[in-house]
Formats: sequence, C-alpha cells, structure tokens
Amino acid sequence: FGLPSISGTLAFTYGGLTITMPDARLMDVQYETQSSGHQVMVLTIADRRWKWAFGWASGRYNVPNPNGGIPLREKTPKELIKLLMEEMGETQYVAVGVPNDVRPYVEWDGPPVDALMELCDVLGMRLMLDHIADKAKVYPLNQGQQLPNLPTVMQDSLDLKQPGVPDKFFFLGA
Repeated sequence: FGLPSISGTLAFTYGGLTITMPDARLMDVQYETQSSGHQVMVLTIADRRWKWAFGWASGRYNVPNPNGGIPLREKTPKELIKLLMEEMGETQYVAVGVPNDVRPYVEWDGPPVDALMELCDVLGMRLMLDHIADKAKVYPLNQGQQLPNLPTVMQDSLDLKQPGVPDKFFFLGA
C-alpha cells in the first residue's frame, strides 16, 4: 500500500453518499504500531484552506483624512473582502450581511487569510469554508438556525459517554 498523491480531490463514500474535498493536500504521514502488532498509517490531510496561507496582502485602506471627511484610499468592507479573497485564490465566494456603513482602517503586510480574519473580527463576521457548496463564506456572528432544544439532543450530563469504536475503519483512495 503506497502513499496517496500529495494533492488532489479527496472523496469519502459511504453507502450512496459521496463527499469530495477538491484541492486537498497530504500534510503529514506517520506510522503507529497498535498493541495488537498491526502497523497503521496515520495521514493528516488538509482541505483547500491550506492554500489560504499563501499569497500576500499589502496595503493601507480607509486611512483617516487629516482634513476630516472621506478617508484616504477608501474601500467598503465588501471591496476589502473581495481583495483578500482574490489574493487567497477564492473567486467563487459568498459574503452575507456585510455592513456597508463602516470604513475600518486596515494596514496589511502578510498572509491574506490573517488580514481577512482580522477584518472579520472588526466587522463581527466569521470566515468559513462550506464543503457542500465548495465556497468560502463570510457570515455575521450569531446567524443561522438555533440548536434544537430537545432532551434527546441537548441535555446536562455528569459524565461523558464515548460512542463505541469500530474494530476497523478503512479509507481507500487512489
């Protein structure tokens, strides 16, 4: 059994359901010996967010104007997000509920994902990767459906009951 490709599409299939992760990357390989004597290969695989660390964001925007009025190098939050997403290699992304009434001062000189995370913090937003839609998304905090408040789903417990662990679990890939 050889190593899989360093990068490519990773597909998980179970029953009739297949989930794919385009641009996945093999980050690490380790071998472990179990108490039974069997050797196990442990693969650390990253989804396409590994690429977000590359590129470079450099610039100053919404610089306070010494004469007052409109900031120098003015950019809306959506324009700033677009600049950073493009630098991260994300051309098909979603930005929902981005405030348009603020012009945060930003000064960038580093990886675009770091700049985008800082911008999201200032705007009260979060960056995520939606694997189902295969898109990067920026959403406001505290949005979405509430967690169900059913006793079978949400309940207090004094102990942690771990689910049963199968004897074997295989992922086959090519």
